[in-house]
Amino acid sequence: MGTRSDINAILAALKSSNVIAVDINSYSVGAGIKGAQLNGVSIRIKFL
Repeated sequence: MGTRSDINAILAALKSSNVIAVDINSYSVGAGIKGAQLNGVSIRIKFL
């Protein structure tokens, strides 16, 4: 699903060790990566 503000991926990563976040917009993927880093869950999320 679209990462948009990445909140769904971050919330999922807080409950799980492996999350896949998908978006066709490269800006959204970049924002998702930054958001995951700021929230300390980037190691748990794979952005596509």
